[in-house]
Amino acid sequence: MREKVVMVSIVIPLYNEEDNVDSYEVDLFPVIDKIAKEYNTTFDFIFVNDGSKDRTLEKITAIAARRKDVQVLNHEKNRGMGAALRGGIVAQRHGGPRYRMLMTDISADKVRAPRGCAPRPWTGTGLRRPG
Repeated sequence: MREKVVMVSIVIPLYNEEDNVDSYEVDLFPVIDKIAKEYNTTFDFIFVNDGSKDRTLEKITAIAARRKDVQVLNHEKNRGMGAALRGGIVAQRHGGPRYRMLMTDISADKVRAPRGCAPRPWTGTGLRRPG
C-alpha cells in the first residue's frame, strides 16, 4: 500500500447549526471517506463553533468523540465567519497549505463536495498560511 502523504483539512464554520450537524455523518463523512480511499489520501475536519447559542457545540463534540479525524474549536462569542475560518486554518494538525472550506448547510455542497475536496496538485499560487 502506498504511503498517504497528502492531508487536506476541511474547515467548517458553525453558528447555531444544530439542525444541520446531524446530517454530516450521512451526507458528508461517507463522501469524503470514499474520496480519501480513492485518492490514497487523508482528510481531517475542523469544526469551528462560532459562539452558537444552541446545541451545536454539544453535537459536534459528540461527533469528535466518535471520529479521530474531527477537531473542534470553540469561540465563546460570535466573532464572524472570517475569524472562524482563520482559526480553523491555523489549527490544522499537519501544518500544510491544503485546506478546503465547506459551508455549514452542506445540502447545497454535497453534490460539489467530491470535486471540491479531491486532492489537486499544489501550485503554490496565492495561498499562504496566516500567521
